[in-house]
Amino acid sequence: MPKTQNRRRGLIAAFFISVTAGVSLPMVNVLKMFTPAELLVVRGILTALIALIVTRGNVRITDRSTVGVALTMPLAALGLYEGSRAWGTIPTIILITATPVVNFLISVCAGKKVYLSTVAGLAAVIGGVIVAGWHTRFSAAGLGWSLFGAFFNGIMYEFLPRAKAEPYQRCFWACLGIGVVGMLFSLHASWTGLSQPLPLALLVLFAFVGGFLYWMSNVIAFDELPKDEASVLAQGETIAVIIGAILMAHEHLTALQLIGIIVAIGGVIHVGRSVPKNQEAVPR
Repeated sequence: MPKTQNRRRGLIAAFFISVTAGVSLPMVNVLKMFTPAELLVVRGILTALIALIVTRGNVRITDRSTVGVALTMPLAALGLYEGSRAWGTIPTIILITATPVVNFLISVCAGKKVYLSTVAGLAAVIGGVIVAGWHTRFSAAGLGWSLFGAFFNGIMYEFLPRAKAEPYQRCFWACLGIGVVGMLFSLHASWTGLSQPLPLALLVLFAFVGGFLYWMSNVIAFDELPKDEASVLAQGETIAVIIGAILMAHEHLTALQLIGIIVAIGGVIHVGRSVPKNQEAVPR
């Protein structure tokens, strides 16, 4: 395929990263007849089954980094879903945007070189998040789950660049882990929403869009575009999630929050450009 077609394919995939995230994450608060853990079960198991079919059962992995991704992604997704349910999608995604701060602290603890431009970018991220969250309805549970999600998001970022398994092998184990974590947290769930056709159909749509299509968009975008460019374009999912939360879950965004979000995303993009990385976007 010619290079221009590869690039076009990558740009379309990057656009769908935002679309799939913007549609699926706000649905956590649309599908309130299901607990966040129940949503994790369906999303994880359905996507793992699709990956199993795509790989024709070849899901054997041996490298530790892929195992690390499989262990940390479910916990990141748990924090994201529980945080969204506890105090809203918008404040949760705002805090998740601060994930690079976790990676910076890990780098410092590991004794890696600290770039002044990276510090400046992280300062913008922290400042933007503080401004964006200033008038947010406070919830201790929401804050705790969101920080939990951001923490494991950051740890997963450390494993992703070193994971050697094929994309759909990673998809299988990470999503299987999401399903297992969901099961552990839904042992006493009633699953009453399954008795109604519409909630059931929306649940399957949510799992397919937020699981398999989101992952596939990431795979194509990061295969066809330079990693730095794909990472920058993937930041558009934060804005898409906020728009989706406003339209679908009737959440509100103030002008001050919008300014803070723009500053925080600008800081994330600056951090991505200041330190060369070879990592993929995090499929949430």
